[in-house]
Amino acid sequence: MLVKSVFPILLRLPLVLLLLGPVLASNHAHAFEFSGHAQVCEMAYQLVTPETRHWIDQQVKAGGEKSFAHACSWADEVRDERKFRHTKPWHYINMPRTATSVRADDCGDKGCVVQAITDMQQRLSKNKDDWQALFFLAHFMADVHQPMHVSFADDRGGNKAAVRFKGDKTNLHQLWDGDLLGKFSYKKQSTLALGQISAQQRHDWSAARPLDVANESFTITREIYRHYQQAAQQPVVIDDAYIRQFRPQLQQRLQQAAVRLAEALNGVTLSGQNSALSTKPPMDN
Repeated sequence: MLVKSVFPILLRLPLVLLLLGPVLASNHAHAFEFSGHAQVCEMAYQLVTPETRHWIDQQVKAGGEKSFAHACSWADEVRDERKFRHTKPWHYINMPRTATSVRADDCGDKGCVVQAITDMQQRLSKNKDDWQALFFLAHFMADVHQPMHVSFADDRGGNKAAVRFKGDKTNLHQLWDGDLLGKFSYKKQSTLALGQISAQQRHDWSAARPLDVANESFTITREIYRHYQQAAQQPVVIDDAYIRQFRPQLQQRLQQAAVRLAEALNGVTLSGQNSALSTKPPMDN
């Protein structure tokens, strides 16, 4: 009787696994992506002023997230929902293979990450309680620092560029979206990375505009593809030498994203304070 009762379940098991497979694969694929975004937002949260941190806490609560680090993956979580599908192109900007730099007109009619950052800053300047604009801005600030989000259109930002990493077949985009960072706690990694940012670096990095940042990323992207095209075998094997060369660059991109995000968020609260001061009635003499 036991065999008869179990047999129908076993027959259905392949179908269940088939249905669950994409879900399980999706969760695995996004694990490291969460870590990268979480690191950026955790570092930025520590860098902002107490006033800005209080404002962030209010928006995180309004958005139903448990922390700012977790809120920074919200844009990825909602982009497949019908009302947010139009935001998919906002996560990247792709250029033709012949491009040597990123220009403003490379942003398509549906938008891109460079324009989205500016748009979210403008939304927050009009309404600093727009928690969605905050979550988008935080996410896109990390995206524009990730070289494969500022890449070539013909292979979808590295998604078609096959590589092998630790024996597994993946692609350049996934490699740079998180695999290259390694399996570390985002809290421990952000604390370590934050301590490595000098006062001079913070000063030098903070003034960059979104288009400038995109061009920084694109410079690294072109270097990545030069290495990829010179490789003797396909798919390209990511070895220790590759990791030693490129992991520090990706880690620095996260640090730069955090510094620039903190600067942008402090700007939101500072502009709000200035607006409040400007509306106060003049004091009597």
